[in-house]
Amino acid sequence: MKEKIFKNISLKILSVLCAIVLWTVIVNIYDPTTSVTISNVSVQLVNANTLTDKGYAYEIVDGSKIAVYVSGPKSIITDIKSSDIVATADLSKITAFADYADIDVKVIKDGVVITNIEVTPKTTAIKLDIENRESKEFAIRTEVTGRPASGYVLLNKKITPETVKITGPASEIAKIDHVKAICDVSGIKASTTKKSAIVLYDVNGNEIVTDKFDIGIEEVSFELKVGVSKTVSVQCAGTEGKVADGYIFMGASPNVKEVTLVATDASLLDNVTDITIPSSAVNIAGLRENSSVSINLNAYVPTGVTFVANENINVNIFVEKRVSKQVYVSAAGIKVNNLKNGLSAVVSGEDAIKVTVSGTSANIAKVTSGNIAASVDLSNLSAGTHSVVLNLSTNVDCKIDGDYKVLVVITDNSVEGRTGQE
Repeated sequence: MKEKIFKNISLKILSVLCAIVLWTVIVNIYDPTTSVTISNVSVQLVNANTLTDKGYAYEIVDGSKIAVYVSGPKSIITDIKSSDIVATADLSKITAFADYADIDVKVIKDGVVITNIEVTPKTTAIKLDIENRESKEFAIRTEVTGRPASGYVLLNKKITPETVKITGPASEIAKIDHVKAICDVSGIKASTTKKSAIVLYDVNGNEIVTDKFDIGIEEVSFELKVGVSKTVSVQCAGTEGKVADGYIFMGASPNVKEVTLVATDASLLDNVTDITIPSSAVNIAGLRENSSVSINLNAYVPTGVTFVANENINVNIFVEKRVSKQVYVSAAGIKVNNLKNGLSAVVSGEDAIKVTVSGTSANIAKVTSGNIAASVDLSNLSAGTHSVVLNLSTNVDCKIDGDYKVLVVITDNSVEGRTGQE
């Protein structure tokens, strides 16, 4: 047996060598070795929780997508796609002081790892930017845009929840100035609930858009209460009391001329045509200067009616110091009224009567002797000399102070005629 094995041993060895050479030639001819570089291979991070559990946040600085060199039989290589390449980086050993993680690559087809090929990442490690992870709670601001339908008004808005917890890199959390939810109420006619997304803003009011945060909620619920509205005028019925002596009451008026009333029941507004503030609410007694009185209008509307705004208003009271000046009224210009037939009358004494007129400085400046009318009433008076009250008036808004009398000489003309005939 041994002799048979070693018989022509050199020929047998030569045959084996020839077979190997021939197989190699055939393989290289029909399934040659080839290589390819596949780009845009995403690197998957594994054991990322080992960083987050320690309170770290991370961001990939370099290596999130890599190119991979693959070499092997052409029959295998030509079928490999980028989706067949699995690139991973294990973060379990990385720390804030060693921010690189090696990249491991392999080719997996149909769930099986292909081993008879060479797979090499051109980027061998992924680089991370690691910092402390922080959580912060923010109050959610609200903003309403648009307007309810005509004749309706938004009475109240409430959001749920009112705060949001945001977690992320400390440096990114520091950029958040405020959080806001915006709700559009255009055209609504009834109370309702609406969902609105929350938006992050920096200190300059710019929206922050990022995927670096874990946000506790994505939206809030706006509970909107809507009522029927009606606009009415506000006026004063008058005032109570008198200003101090030597002063003039110039008027009183509310600082708001119109208010908008709201009620959930429209019938409550049917009989409300205006709001009149009673005189008793505006006391001017003893005032020596301009003043104001605060009025709460809720006392003058039916229960169940509220105000969009301006439920507390002021009634402004205007007072001015009385000033006076003296004006001379010509005696010749005094009009005689109600003189009996057959009699004639002449004002006796001074040629002009000095009259004191008082009022506001602006009105006093307008008063002259020409716009003061003077008259006497001679009814029931007979011939003779009489002291008669002088009636004075002016078309300027002023007061004529004091009482004035003049001497009037009444003559019986018929007596003078008879005397002449005798």
